[in-house]
Amino acid sequence: MLALRTQKHRHERPNAVHVWMLLNNVLHQLGCGIRLPGVVQPERTKRSHEGIVSIALTQWGRVDYLVNTAGFGRVAAVHEMTEQAWDSVIAVCLKGTFLMVRQVLPTMIAQGSGVILNTSSDSGTGDYFMASYAAAKEGIIGLTRSVAREVGRYGIRCNAIRPRAAHTGTSTEATWAAQVEFSELFGMPMTGTHRFRNHSPGKPEEVAAVALWLCSSRNSNVNGRTFEAGGGEIGLWSEPEVTRSGFRPEGWDLSSLEVIRDALVGDLRDERLALPEEAWRRIDSRRQRALERIAVAHGRGADTGQNAQP
Repeated sequence: MLALRTQKHRHERPNAVHVWMLLNNVLHQLGCGIRLPGVVQPERTKRSHEGIVSIALTQWGRVDYLVNTAGFGRVAAVHEMTEQAWDSVIAVCLKGTFLMVRQVLPTMIAQGSGVILNTSSDSGTGDYFMASYAAAKEGIIGLTRSVAREVGRYGIRCNAIRPRAAHTGTSTEATWAAQVEFSELFGMPMTGTHRFRNHSPGKPEEVAAVALWLCSSRNSNVNGRTFEAGGGEIGLWSEPEVTRSGFRPEGWDLSSLEVIRDALVGDLRDERLALPEEAWRRIDSRRQRALERIAVAHGRGADTGQNAQP
């Protein structure tokens, strides 16, 4: 689930997602990279994250770039999700990313340089029937900011990317088309906070190119930031900030909170509650299609999705 690059050599090894294969191909076309035996999943093999970095250091003596691209989800409503299903997604997406970052940082700190790029998702802003995946992917954003603040003084950068692409193993042309159609019909995206602008599905090659670009020295001024990439779009996400506030030196109680209520939250609305029944039918059918696709891949009938990987 990573791309390791030295001064003259790079290697990519994510978790069975096409983006990593494309990035790896690009790196080897440049005459870079190291070959690791098999697919190593840090979250499942207790010490594999140590082994991956050790191989890189043995072969090249340094690691300049780390790209974490783990992607794994369970399809289930929040109230139907088992604790085991929740834990498995957190382990792959969030803990796996943390383990690789932790393992590579001592080397980068000693070098006085390094770039880390973590993969998040639009789902992190909130998603239907993918709560564990959303939580893990947005947790990666918090991890990215924290790493950037801690180690920026050592010449190390850490950024995140929210990729948009079809043909990745977790997204298809059909799911892309469904996202575009939903946005056009109902005025809001099904996933994420802004519409899919391109009718043509995003290509994994785009995401790989943006990943390489963010790792380049041309962007040495960029640290702790999050980017959207794919489908003909690249975007810089804003950082969280307080948009409205009130100040009362003596503190707040129930009566004083009522005084400020209208100014603070009076005009807020949950726009999704106004979605027509057809929109909810499409959202529910998205879940069913995902379960059916997974069932076919695993050679069984559709189930609750507790043991499913979309």
